[in-house]
Amino acid sequence: MPAINRRDLLRLGGACLGQRFSARWGRPREPARRLASAQHSLRPRRRPRLRRSRLLRATKIKTPHCDKLAREGVRFTDAHSPSAVCTPTRYAFMTGEYAWRKRGTGILPGTAALIVEPGRLTVPALLQKAGYATGIVGKWHLGLGATAPTDYNGEIKPGPLEVGFDYAWIIPATGDRTPCVWWRTAGWSDSTRRTPFSWTTRSSAANRVVRQRHPAYRQPDRRKAALWKDDEIADTLARKADAFIERNKDKPFFLCLSTHDIHVPRVPNPRFRGTSEAGRAGDAVHSFDWTVGQVLATIDRLGSPTAR
Repeated sequence: MPAINRRDLLRLGGACLGQRFSARWGRPREPARRLASAQHSLRPRRRPRLRRSRLLRATKIKTPHCDKLAREGVRFTDAHSPSAVCTPTRYAFMTGEYAWRKRGTGILPGTAALIVEPGRLTVPALLQKAGYATGIVGKWHLGLGATAPTDYNGEIKPGPLEVGFDYAWIIPATGDRTPCVWWRTAGWSDSTRRTPFSWTTRSSAANRVVRQRHPAYRQPDRRKAALWKDDEIADTLARKADAFIERNKDKPFFLCLSTHDIHVPRVPNPRFRGTSEAGRAGDAVHSFDWTVGQVLATIDRLGSPTAR
């Protein structure tokens, strides 16, 4: 495996501050690494602070899988985030640079250009250089394309693949910002470019829950096959994360699993609704914990007895 110099190692360490980062499975010198992100759970708005983990003595929710990960992995008890919102936090993690040192790193619209310059050192690019397979599954929100507004009817470059990832299955921005469609390594998840995007204020093909909650937001009125369903997002991300791990089980890999459960609109799958004593936000935490459990189960199933 290629050596990593001291400067690169320090930048990687700085970029990972405040994140859940554990090495629990893989060869001793080439561990698999995964990052599970629930950044928005740190910032409940306009409601009493909700303890988000049983390990933190929460009484209204149950997080057995997160607790297991904390007990068996690395637990940060004094963590600091570079920002209170998503885009600048993601930028800082990816690059190791405070977002406020660069203009245009605030909360991005869904049509923003990529704000991470291709060619600069990033966490996935560093690990890719060291021989890791790198993947991102989930919320991206760092922009796509070279110029804004992003042309979603053409080839979208640069994106995750140009800043260090080998594989991507992403939500371009957020669940409450258009386009409400999956984007993957090879392009749109509907596997076709025959149907162009057009934009209206109240599209009949729009995601139903988002339209009800955010009637002023514009939605793509075509590409139905690529549209997600809010209450199936967690299941889809878990499947894609598990598939990435399966494909790379015999090599070192880095998976950034950026969940959406805590972000609005909070629409947990029906099987999670009413399972907590903390309303919809608590049910969303249960959904996140389930996702963590699915990934841990896959790693345990594929892991070697010497890995710990």
